[in-house]
Amino acid sequence: MKKTKINYDKKKDILYIMLRNGVEERFEDISKDVTVEYDAKNRPIGIEIFNASKILPASTSSRNLREIEQVANI
Repeated sequence: MKKTKINYDKKKDILYIMLRNGVEERFEDISKDVTVEYDAKNRPIGIEIFNASKILPASTSSRNLREIEQVANI
């Protein structure tokens, strides 16, 4: 099983969670700020969270997001 990778872009305030390698075939807006990307076999390959610092719990700061990214990027 491949490990999930997380990337946080502080400047754009976007958190990207890569679930598996693949080419995006389509995407679905789950909410105004959350998008799920799918490959050609309709498997989710990534999740984008826009305005991440506003959506995630108040205890999650940009510093926490960078720490999560460092731990998850393998």
